Amino acid sequence: MNYSIFTFVQPKNIQSHKAKNMNKSITCLLFFLINLGSYSQTAQDFFYSGSAKDCKKDYKGAIEDFDKAIALESNIDTYIFCRGMSKNAMGDYNGAIEDYTKALEISYNKSYMYFLRGSVKQTQKNYTGAVEDFTQAIDLDPSYYQAYMGRGIIKDLLKDYKNALIDFDKAKEIYSYEEEPYYFSGNIKFKFKDYNGAILDYDKYKELKPSSYKIYYNRGICKIALNQKAEACEDFFHAEYSDIDKDNAVEAIKKYCQ
Repeated sequence: MNYSIFTFVQPKNIQSHKAKNMNKSITCLLFFLINLGSYSQTAQDFFYSGSAKDCKKDYKGAIEDFDKAIALESNIDTYIFCRGMSKNAMGDYNGAIEDYTKALEISYNKSYMYFLRGSVKQTQKNYTGAVEDFTQAIDLDPSYYQAYMGRGIIKDLLKDYKNALIDFDKAKEIYSYEEEPYYFSGNIKFKFKDYNGAILDYDKYKELKPSSYKIYYNRGICKIALNQKAEACEDFFHAEYSDIDKDNAVEAIKKYCQ
């Protein structure tokens, strides 16, 4: 680039303070423009660019930028597991697991890497592998709420209800203000006809998430079993607004509330 247009020509034999300051300003401008022309992106620049693309759901572009960041600095775990997240979002689960495993080797936050990898294995329905990873995460961080929830949900799916309840109860201890463990715990108690226990969990879930309708039908059935018909019908009427239980609620109203 030709920067001659920025050359400042002083009047002959004039060295005013103003002219000196102007020369200094132009020199700084030239230095900036020259450096701008020779600027090369760093690993961190590529990482920021990749993160921005990931937020916009341009996962392919994000992965390309993360690749460039990793090529420049291969020992930064954040670059690697963020690429894994983008791969996971694209459905490249094996690629995501590969990245999480690489990040695990160098990361100081190994519990998080185990959790991320376990979550992908859960998506793949590799439940044994997922439970192993969630357990590793819990062993490293006994207060890892998400790992207890992930492991509890899998145990529930595998009909290991006793140990699922243990995990959900532990999750309640860690974050008593989170509603989900009460929902899953209530459902297990509902299956085993522990209606009073289920109602307690559903009540707590509703207290923590008043806008949700998804516990009303099950809670209504619990109340029918406990001869609380009026309260049950009130729940069934609310359950009509539920996306998952509307049809069941309509049938329950016909059966119990007319």
